[in-house]
Amino acid sequence: MFTDILTQIAGGTSSVTFIMALTEMLKPFIANKDFYPWVALIIGILLNLLVAFALVPITYANLLSAVLIGALASFIASGVYDKVTGGNTPPAP
Repeated sequence: MFTDILTQIAGGTSSVTFIMALTEMLKPFIANKDFYPWVALIIGILLNLLVAFALVPITYANLLSAVLIGALASFIASGVYDKVTGGNTPPAP
């Protein structure tokens, strides 16, 4: 089980670039910028579930970890992590 989670973490962290690219491709079709993180979240979860189905045996624990790791990867990809931690934000005037 531990190796399954490590496999999903490796797949999830490598999917950040794909999540960013797919979200950027969909941005012209999304009118409201507030939906970008939600689109990235959906893409991240679906992409990581696809990786989980391809690489590890399907169990409840593996599906749950795939969803959580996909959500984390999508948050990283969409920049929500920087907003929460205050990284790279310009100072207020």
